[in-house]
Amino acid sequence: DKVRINGFEFDVNAAVTDAVTLFAAFGYNDTHNRAYRAQPTSVGNRAPYASDYNLTVGAQVVQPINDTLNWLGRIEYTRQGSLWFDSANTPGTRRSPVGLVNARIGLESDRWELALWSRNLMDNEYRMENVVLVTGIGTFNPGFEAPGRSFGVEGRVRF
Repeated sequence: DKVRINGFEFDVNAAVTDAVTLFAAFGYNDTHNRAYRAQPTSVGNRAPYASDYNLTVGAQVVQPINDTLNWLGRIEYTRQGSLWFDSANTPGTRRSPVGLVNARIGLESDRWELALWSRNLMDNEYRMENVVLVTGIGTFNPGFEAPGRSFGVEGRVRF
């Protein structure tokens, strides 16, 4: 019924050279259930699906190849802090922090861009969602795995 959320976030970008940019971002969440009529014992617990922090660090390169074409490259590491999958913070339903590497390479001109990308490059396994069902004989906790490593091609046209 009521959740208190306190926190902060910041990000920074630094142009190391004309072609290379470093970036970082950090966000902190302090979330607590303040009122929940359906489950009063959850008051004071961390709110479900809210990680306690998020972190991103990486580098991006936009390097001219000639007068009309640039080479693009980006790599980033993201880390999402722990979270609970239910408001009761039931034992066994806390997800540990997850770290992922994402990458992107491509070519661009003034009119178009073509890039290859990968998410979860290291193929980390983790749960993205859980359904917590508490019964009289214990906790049944079926979950859904997050997508593994994925690749794709992205094209853009500017007009």
